[in-house]
Amino acid sequence: MQIELVADGKWRCWSPSRQPDPAARVTIQSGSWFVRQKVFVLRIEKNDSGVSKIPPGMAYTFDVKSISPKTAIFIWPDGDRELKWTRVR
Repeated sequence: MQIELVADGKWRCWSPSRQPDPAARVTIQSGSWFVRQKVFVLRIEKNDSGVSKIPPGMAYTFDVKSISPKTAIFIWPDGDRELKWTRVR
């Protein structure tokens, strides 16, 4: 899964392994993102995955553990796991 966060507060994700051309970046979900009080929110505005049943208007939320220019570490909602995102470009 690849997620692109844009400075204007928009995001989109795609899965190279679920499409014929891995370089195509066919969007699965998209929406807006923001951080409030150390909580990172990915609000879903469009869901084209056919796999995820999370409808537009819902959101993924993660507690922020740390953020640097190259890496962000979030706490998974169950509180037991960390999610590490690495900057690609």
